[in-house]
Amino acid sequence: MGHIIVTETTLEVMNENLYSYLVDYDHYVPDFMRIVLSNRLGYDGKTWTFWMEYINTGTYNSQWMVLDIKKAKASKGKDTLEDNTFIMFE
Repeated sequence: MGHIIVTETTLEVMNENLYSYLVDYDHYVPDFMRIVLSNRLGYDGKTWTFWMEYINTGTYNSQWMVLDIKKAKASKGKDTLEDNTFIMFE
C-alpha cells in the first residue's frame, strides 16, 4: 500500500447547460465517486492520477496536487526529487 497525500482546489461548473454537451450523459460518473475510486486504487501518485482522470466529464474542474511520501523520503539528501514524487494536474 502506498503513502500519498492529495489536496485540490475546486472550480465547480455552475452553468447546468454545459451538461448537455456530455458525450454519454447516461453514464456520467459523479466526481465524488471518482475521488473515492482513486483513493482506494491509487497506490502512488501516478496510479492515483490515472484513476482520477478516468471517465472525467469536465463538469467539476480542479487542480490536484499529489505527493508520494515514499519517493519524497527516498529523495532526502539528494539534489533532485525522483520522477513522479510530486504530480500536479487539472
